[in-house]
Amino acid sequence: MRNQHNRANIVRRHFLQKIRKCLFMILKILGSFEKMLIIIVKQWKKVEDMGEGLW
Repeated sequence: MRNQHNRANIVRRHFLQKIRKCLFMILKILGSFEKMLIIIVKQWKKVEDMGEGLW
């Protein structure tokens, strides 16, 4: 009986580690995506400023 309980705990811990790894990956991807967005916005602002200068 105690052995089964132990096994359940091990499985649960393994599952939580997997979930944590997935969440970490998602956060990493979102972080890099955010950096890209910031760069794009900065470039866009530069282009807009240049456009206003041309007009």
